[in-house]
Amino acid sequence: MDEIRTARHDLRQHLSVIRSCLEKEDTDALKTYLDAYEQKLPADIHRVFCQNFAVNCILAYYAEEARKYKIDYRINCDFPEQLPVSEPELCALLGNLLENAVEACKDVDPAVSFICVNSLCGQEHIVLTVDNSCSREPVMENGRFFSARHEGYGTGTYSIKATAERNGGTAEFSFKNGVFYA
Repeated sequence: MDEIRTARHDLRQHLSVIRSCLEKEDTDALKTYLDAYEQKLPADIHRVFCQNFAVNCILAYYAEEARKYKIDYRINCDFPEQLPVSEPELCALLGNLLENAVEACKDVDPAVSFICVNSLCGQEHIVLTVDNSCSREPVMENGRFFSARHEGYGTGTYSIKATAERNGGTAEFSFKNGVFYA
């Protein structure tokens, strides 16, 4: 969790530099910065999981997280370059799903831990599933999951559900035979 919090904090700093270069129309400085930044990225960040750059970055980041914890990470996504939904909202939703999946897999024997992401994109909608191994059934009360990492309710699944509903969709979660389905 601390690594993810740090990564988000660092990303805000990088975005600040990028935005500043763009506002000043200093493409040379931007290119130099991005070249230096790219050298520090993990190898998986260059993998292409889908056509959408932002979504691919999220998928690649969590591919590296999964690799660190020896989690089998399977992706079958067809996100196009232009999404039928808000890109920032989809990235937040996907990031929450994958963060939860990685955290759940940390408690599972690496020999059987997995994350499987599937998507279908239509003209106006997206169907997205993230299934992962999970050592114990999540506890739910009043339609909300309790956090496995801290006291009280978790924020991730609540945010996922709210984002889906805000975009005219639904979010469903279930657990069966050691697998969490979202």
